[in-house]
Amino acid sequence: MKTARVKTEVGKPISFPYLNDLEHNLRHPPRGHLIEELAKHLKLDADLLYFLAGKLPSVLFPTRLPRSRCWPPTVLFARN
Repeated sequence: MKTARVKTEVGKPISFPYLNDLEHNLRHPPRGHLIEELAKHLKLDADLLYFLAGKLPSVLFPTRLPRSRCWPPTVLFARN
């Protein structure tokens, strides 16, 4: 795979050393956008890459929920 095809959120191509480090677990798993891009270019299901990275897709992990929809113990630790 040509690394120049895989773009970051700002449109810059990822570098070969970065991709190599990801393959050898020398870096933290990438963010959702990069996982989606890698899946597209590798012709894999993005869910598989999310699973291997130990992450949830952003559609399943909303950034803000109203207090009424939170699990009660999480409300105790929520910042106001």
